[in-house]
Amino acid sequence: MKTKILLFAMAAFCLASCDKENLEKPSPVDGDGEYLLEILDSGSGTKSTPATVSLNLANLTNTASKTITAQLKKKSGSSWTNITSGVTYSWSASTADNKKFSGSGTVNQSCTVSAKAAGDGEITVSANYGGSTVASQDVPVSVSDSRALSWSDATTSLTAGEVKSAVLNSNFSCTATITSDNSSFLIGTTQSNLSSSASVTFESNKTQTIYYKYTGSSQTTVTISAASNGISASQRVKIEKSVTLSSISLSFASNSIYAGTSTTATVTAVYSDGSTKDVTSQSSLTGPAFVSINGSSISSQKAIGCLGQKSITASYEGMTNSANLSVISDFKSISLECQLYCIDTYRSASGNGNSSISLGVPMNDGGEVRTTISGTITTYNNDSYNIIGNSLIKVAFENDNISSTGVSTDWMMPGDNLTMRIYYLGEEVKSFGVYFN
Repeated sequence: MKTKILLFAMAAFCLASCDKENLEKPSPVDGDGEYLLEILDSGSGTKSTPATVSLNLANLTNTASKTITAQLKKKSGSSWTNITSGVTYSWSASTADNKKFSGSGTVNQSCTVSAKAAGDGEITVSANYGGSTVASQDVPVSVSDSRALSWSDATTSLTAGEVKSAVLNSNFSCTATITSDNSSFLIGTTQSNLSSSASVTFESNKTQTIYYKYTGSSQTTVTISAASNGISASQRVKIEKSVTLSSISLSFASNSIYAGTSTTATVTAVYSDGSTKDVTSQSSLTGPAFVSINGSSISSQKAIGCLGQKSITASYEGMTNSANLSVISDFKSISLECQLYCIDTYRSASGNGNSSISLGVPMNDGGEVRTTISGTITTYNNDSYNIIGNSLIKVAFENDNISSTGVSTDWMMPGDNLTMRIYYLGEEVKSFGVYFN
């Protein structure tokens, strides 16, 4: 059954009741009958018989309206002629649902149809001409409602004492009231002004950030509701158990790295309920000399003194913890050639450093021993360094550095011996003996 519309006619309207069953209702299609009542939808400018009045409540506070106009026509031969004088129009509607629809108009041809809620109904217009009702039409009314409130960007869980937020959206002008179903849940449009409810005035298609905080202690689920003019939207928020930070831990993707390479660090927060959380991006890392830190990446510089255990410290929310990162040499192999000779005895020998080298000295006063050395050191990364002239490498008779030209001297007596030592990154990688006999 169609919902009827209550028509509030203006005082100047002439309301006439009639027996619809006895009214002549000619068809606008075949032109049958003497009179035709045509309806003009002034909103679209389109004529139809009957016209459907379509209303939408969107972007309005609580009502929608449209004006329609009636025109009585009389058949004259094969055509229809507008009757412009001597005609009065009456508009009527059922009182069955006066909260949804109403109609009002002026004496003559126009009527304004209003609605406060979605639904369907009709208005009947009658034309009185020559002292009697000569035609009438039922005008369907269809009211839609696309008004909406909605929540977005909502934080759907929080712990007691936390302040979180959500965005309330409205596509129509209104004042919305925001409440919750929990007295310990506070709401507001600013973080500093929270209470049990809040009120927000919207213009069409606007948004408002709503802040909320739970002051209770139990785990529960709270529903936040926004409502205006029968339109509502709700958002559920889960209250998690309140936990505190107990400690943090620091770990590395690799606990041992070659000099000149890097690894990544992970900082983990441990909470009072035993749960953990990766907080690396919110933590700060510090380290000693020869260590470079960029975010969670930890790199070892390659220099003499870079090897050994390096203590790295992590800090997060007032807590600290440290862990050792081992930096080891990337030395793989050595290729060594050397020439040794004694100036006083004019004796010489050569070797590759794989074994001790002996020089015969026939004189009792000894002599000056000289050496010329060359070669390369190869790393696990297949880098190659010349032994002579490289700041990462030190070569010495005992503790005397060989010159950058690869030549070194020392004095020996018969029966003496020296040890040739080669250091890479401060760590000895090769040694061999030199003997006088």
